[in-house]
Amino acid sequence: MGKARRLILLALKKRALLPMLATTVAIIGSISAVLGIVDVHFGLLGTSALTLVAFILSGTFHFRKLGIPQVAVDDVIGPAEQPTSYILHCPCDIKLATEASELAEECYSGSITIEAATFEQLRVKNSLILSCLTDLQGQFMGYFDVIPLRETFGESLLRGNVTESQITHEDVLSPAEMKTCKYLFVSGIAAKQPDSYLGRRSASVLVWALLKYLDRHYGRSNPLVFALAATEEGDKLLQRFKLQLAPGTLARRDRYRLYSLALSHDEIIRRLACVPNWEQLCDLPWGGNAGKQRKIGRGRPVLPETKALSLA
Repeated sequence: MGKARRLILLALKKRALLPMLATTVAIIGSISAVLGIVDVHFGLLGTSALTLVAFILSGTFHFRKLGIPQVAVDDVIGPAEQPTSYILHCPCDIKLATEASELAEECYSGSITIEAATFEQLRVKNSLILSCLTDLQGQFMGYFDVIPLRETFGESLLRGNVTESQITHEDVLSPAEMKTCKYLFVSGIAAKQPDSYLGRRSASVLVWALLKYLDRHYGRSNPLVFALAATEEGDKLLQRFKLQLAPGTLARRDRYRLYSLALSHDEIIRRLACVPNWEQLCDLPWGGNAGKQRKIGRGRPVLPETKALSLA
């Protein structure tokens, strides 16, 4: 009974279900190929029995994956190879931009996004739209991109008449025009291996750095900042930071949920208080310590000052 119960749980476990179904299909395909060679054919009952046997064999094969860990080891003590300090690069060189493009393609492959070649044209117009995070050795950890849009395109994207993939260099403000920005589009944010300890740590640094970036470049120009929830994780993140959901998702050409916020220095500070402070562990390109090597040590960020619920 114990094994049967665990097999049932395995079938219901989301991350184990897809590999188990793939293995089941592979088993059925192999058996069908052999039966086809010897010219043996099953009826409905035989096919059902074969499917059941294949599913049980597949479940047995993936049985060990159901084990529930006693503790989340990485959250108790991090791996020895974890980065102790970070550097945010903005603008980015072509190597980092390429790695960011590859990560974006991996994370947003099923979404309506800007093509890599088009994004390079946008970077030529404004090199500050892309920020990349690395460790002190230059190992790429993740990125975020923020695009200041001209009013005509920004309004059209807000209404859903156009999609992100239609942005061209003519729709992007230059660095000199950023102070006049009224519509600011957060195009994406992604960390490498987000399910790992290092990936979760990088994601935390990236979110903190994004808020610092917004305060540095747009905290006093008060644009409307907005983002599209192209993934489930993005949707949750935007909700946690209390951005306002715009109505009319089904009327949008991209069918994505759009969240927005009237940006200000005070709004940014309120959200910075809800995340760990990585200031002592991350060099920002506009800070006084930019580019300086930090001492290697087991540094930890300063804990959040408040809870996200206080934003409501």
